[in-house]
Amino acid sequence: SDYFINFSNFSLWSITMNKANSFVGNAKNYVNQSRYTQISAVLLVVLGLSCIGYYGFSWHSASKQREAERAFFDSFEGYRKARSLEFRPDAQDHLEELWDQVDMDFQSAYDQNKSSSLAPYFIMFKAQALVSQGEVAKGLELMRTVIKDTKDASFQYLYKTTAALVELDNAKTEKEGLTNLQTLSTDKNNPFTDMSLYYLGEFYAAQGDIQKAHVAWDAIIKAAPAKLPDYLTPSPWIALAKMRRGDR
Repeated sequence: SDYFINFSNFSLWSITMNKANSFVGNAKNYVNQSRYTQISAVLLVVLGLSCIGYYGFSWHSASKQREAERAFFDSFEGYRKARSLEFRPDAQDHLEELWDQVDMDFQSAYDQNKSSSLAPYFIMFKAQALVSQGEVAKGLELMRTVIKDTKDASFQYLYKTTAALVELDNAKTEKEGLTNLQTLSTDKNNPFTDMSLYYLGEFYAAQGDIQKAHVAWDAIIKAAPAKLPDYLTPSPWIALAKMRRGDR
């Protein structure tokens, strides 16, 4: 792919591919937890890492690029640790402190790299940290700010889906989240309709409406192949939909 011609991005691309290849296995575990916010976090991590190569290609300053990448991965390490401990009963007392640190790390990374193309990622991860601390309104406000300020339509849809999942996971915003996810799943301009359909199916399944869930998953399985970037081909959502339908 032309995105990865720049040799300085080779190591980052290698890490990205490893993350993408392990996505389906990790996502299965999160599906079993029936927690939309955790699933959306995995989604954002994987797609965010996958797209760094594209952004890196457009940067003219190698030093600035390395600084932003280093800040991202340093901050992401704390995020990864907090997520890995989320379902461990013996670690619950430490989670609030961990998420607070993640919040501060991504804020600091953003402050130092405001002009980089990775700036929206820093804010989106900070928003996830806020949501995990129970500050849902603040987290959603940040997400919506990023959505509004993002010029690239594809990334707008990605951020909109993440925000819809967070809305869907909270009683006060559940109705709005469901409406937004339904709209995203039928939007022909949305390159991530399969993602939206998959989580729509998960919502219906959690509500006990298995028939609607199957309709959503079947729409992914039977749909024409989407024009996806190289690092997302084939769509991981097809494999997950088949797994949820009981197919092998």
